[in-house]
Amino acid sequence: MNIEYELLRRRLIVFSIVVIFGLIVVLTSIFILNSKRDYNANIEGEIQSIHARTAKLINDAALVEAYQHDYERISGRGFFSEESRLSWIEQLERTASRLQLNRLQYHIDPQEQVHDSNFSIPANVSLFKSTLSLEAGLVHEGDLVDIVNDLADLSAGLLVLDRCKIAKINEKLSSGSDYNFTASCGLSWYKASYLEGTAEQMSDGP
Repeated sequence: MNIEYELLRRRLIVFSIVVIFGLIVVLTSIFILNSKRDYNANIEGEIQSIHARTAKLINDAALVEAYQHDYERISGRGFFSEESRLSWIEQLERTASRLQLNRLQYHIDPQEQVHDSNFSIPANVSLFKSTLSLEAGLVHEGDLVDIVNDLADLSAGLLVLDRCKIAKINEKLSSGSDYNFTASCGLSWYKASYLEGTAEQMSDGP
């Protein structure tokens, strides 16, 4: 039996080459397939991220539209402006002159930052309060309403009437007096400062 070893060797070499080439093709295909899968996964992740950012922008736009009017209103009231003690004093003097109140005494405490658990204050907002104490002799009870309304009409922040007590003086005493009632009140002006840089950091956070 004659075996053609040379022919067999050549066929084995060709077979080996075909097998190696096939393995290369298979491994290359697997590598390309995995690369495509990773690429697709990255694209899907980016698409989801874009969808999330788009949804956030839509939500932010809706919030801005919903609260823009309120923001403009309180800004117009001086809620985000500096403390204006002089305007408060000038208004009190004008009101006292208009109502002919000869007995009007007041004191404004230094402005202080509000740290109160009763208020839900965002991290990018600082809330401040100035307290006014006043005592007045009134000709009519309605004079007190005029005093408070005149102060509230100022674009000087949010005015809150904390306490007020009004009493009619003794008729014998009032006979020689230019007022018929006494009033003792405490009012607070609230103002705020808005830190835009902090707000941007918060919106860019996770």
